Amino acid sequence: MSLQPHGTAWHANYFDAAWGSSQYRTVPAESRADVATYVDRTRELRWGLLQESDLRKEAAEGGFAAVDRLVRDLVGLQDEWFAALDGLHGALRSAAGTLPSWAEQFLREEAEELSTAREWLTSAVLAYHHGTAGRRPDTLYGRIGLSLLVGVSA
Repeated sequence: MSLQPHGTAWHANYFDAAWGSSQYRTVPAESRADVATYVDRTRELRWGLLQESDLRKEAAEGGFAAVDRLVRDLVGLQDEWFAALDGLHGALRSAAGTLPSWAEQFLREEAEELSTAREWLTSAVLAYHHGTAGRRPDTLYGRIGLSLLVGVSA
C-alpha cells in the first residue's frame, strides 16, 4: 500500500480500513502514515481470543508439544503487538511528550484490545492446566494501564 499524494487517501489494495470509518475518522493527515503502518503491522498479529477448548483441540491433534508451541507463538504475537503499539505511541507523541486527544483515545482502545487478548490467553492456559481460571473481575470500573517505553526518559 502506498499513501496517495498529500496523505489524504490510501490506494485500495493496502489499508485494511477507511479513514472515514469511525475508528480512524479523527486521525489527522499528518499522522495517517504512522497509524496505517501500525494497523498493517498488527493486522496479522491479532489471532483472536483463545479459549481452553482451543488448547484441548490442539492437544488432541498434536499433544502437549502442540499446545506449548501454540501458546508460545501467541505470546510472541502479543509481544510484537505490544512493540508496535509502543512504537506508535512514540511516533504520535509531541516534542513536549504529550499526545493529542484523538491519539490518547486510539491508543487506549488498542491497549484495551491487547490486554483483553492477553487476559483470554492467560485464562485459557490456566483453565487448560488447572481446570479453571478462577473468578476474576471484568474491567468495568476503571481503565487498563499500559506502561509504554518509547520516548520516555528514565
